Amino acid sequence: MATVTPKVLVEGTLLPTAALGDPGLYKSAPATQTTIRSMTMTNVSASVAVVTVHLVKAGDVEADKNVVGLKVQSIQPGTSLIDDTSRQLEAGDFISAYSATANAIAFRADGATVS
Repeated sequence: MATVTPKVLVEGTLLPTAALGDPGLYKSAPATQTTIRSMTMTNVSASVAVVTVHLVKAGDVEADKNVVGLKVQSIQPGTSLIDDTSRQLEAGDFISAYSATANAIAFRADGATVS
């Protein structure tokens, strides 16, 4: 029988200025499926900042083909962008996100694992 465990996938973190590659910000464990229930991006800087988010299949790299509707998405200072589209990661898939501006975007992802 499968076990569903709600969890914080990515605890609040300031995004880097370039894609991290594997394992990204969160990587789905072996023999595990992960459901992303929400991703929250908050601009903590005093200027407009942009964010790009990738959901990358195991063994692949960040590329235009795995951007999830948040490619160079502008976020105004002091505001948040919440993506609550439910998405699935299979074992080895990962979340990668970055901002063009250092220390500007705080990122959090919540969801559940099924193992």
